[in-house]
Amino acid sequence: MTIFPECAPFERLCFLLGLFLTLCLSAMLLVLSFDPRRRRHTLVLDFSLIAALFLLLTAGTMDHRQEAEGVVWLPLPIWTLWNLIILVLLYYLTTCAVYLHLDRQKLTRSSIKRAFDNLPAAVCYFTSDGLVQMCNLQMHRLYRVIGGRDLQTLDELRTALAGSRTAGSSVYLLPDGSAWHYTESPVTVGKNSYLEVLFTDVTQLHAKRLELEAQNEQLREISRSLKTLSDNVLTMTRERELLNYKILLHDQMGAGLLAVRQCLRQGKKTEDFDAAIRLWKKAVRLIQDDNEHPDASNSYSEFLQDAKALGLRIILKGGLPHGREALEIFLVAMRECATNCVRYAESTELYAEISRTDGGMDVRITNNGKPPRAEIVPGGGLANLQRYVARAGGRMQIQSLPFFELTLQLPDQEERAE
Repeated sequence: MTIFPECAPFERLCFLLGLFLTLCLSAMLLVLSFDPRRRRHTLVLDFSLIAALFLLLTAGTMDHRQEAEGVVWLPLPIWTLWNLIILVLLYYLTTCAVYLHLDRQKLTRSSIKRAFDNLPAAVCYFTSDGLVQMCNLQMHRLYRVIGGRDLQTLDELRTALAGSRTAGSSVYLLPDGSAWHYTESPVTVGKNSYLEVLFTDVTQLHAKRLELEAQNEQLREISRSLKTLSDNVLTMTRERELLNYKILLHDQMGAGLLAVRQCLRQGKKTEDFDAAIRLWKKAVRLIQDDNEHPDASNSYSEFLQDAKALGLRIILKGGLPHGREALEIFLVAMRECATNCVRYAESTELYAEISRTDGGMDVRITNNGKPPRAEIVPGGGLANLQRYVARAGGRMQIQSLPFFELTLQLPDQEERAE
């Protein structure tokens, strides 16, 4: 293995040049990574390696100058020397890299400034005179979009914001479609007072808000359509109840005519003939009342006339409900109960009791007829009535045994209007 003194002059020159560059680079890395708080043995090792490189360089140059005199200063293999300086160089490179990594984790002025500039929010601090004290990169970028130049004073910022497009309170829309929320907060540090200006990106929240507003508008349209549909269904229900009344009266008239015909053909007793005539007269009287009051539809007076024609007496305790909607629901319920109690319970009297409560009113409807034979399951008219009461914000309950009772709990008309 060739030792250093036996190497060619050019090879030795290259080694000495590489040793000199390694010494300079190691010294520079030591200076950059120097920290007096590091352990003492680490500092001793660093300076010892620098001194060893310097002595090695000195010995190499002295051997090079005194080669003719036969003095051997560095009797080491050349590749051993190359490996030595490479190891020293790698050591200092690793030390410097570790130092830089640790330095980034330290809290220093530069690290604070880097973190401040990397904030996603735009932040700026103004002095009491309105001058910029500290401003991050996001604020500079944002103001260039708003004002078209660099930010200098608080007045310039406020003037630029006054001409910007807004979307609600303190939310500004930029030409790129982003939305930013603007706030101002006073900050005191010692005896100095500053004003903190903050822009927060609310683009996604603004988009969600617009989406919710569009959905609310669609819901309002659906609500209006449902209200119209509910009114139409309620009108159809009233017409159906009136039709049921007419059908019932038509049946009574037909029964009266049939009874009179049988009395005339079979020569029955006078009592049977008189009963048939009375049944017929009731139907005729109802038709006369309906012709005399053609515009009294859906009124309580018409209901009383219809009930009277059916031979049903209405006994009302308490005043009529206030408001058109509550009155319509009450009349629909009374007509439904009147039809059912005449057909099935053979009632002669229908009772309605209305009592006022804090939240509205309660309606109880009963009759003096026969109790139901089984539990009543809402169907047809009662089921429709239950839906109408629910749409109005009320509740309906049906008691079957030991006697029939229909209970309605309706909200106050003024509260519904709100």
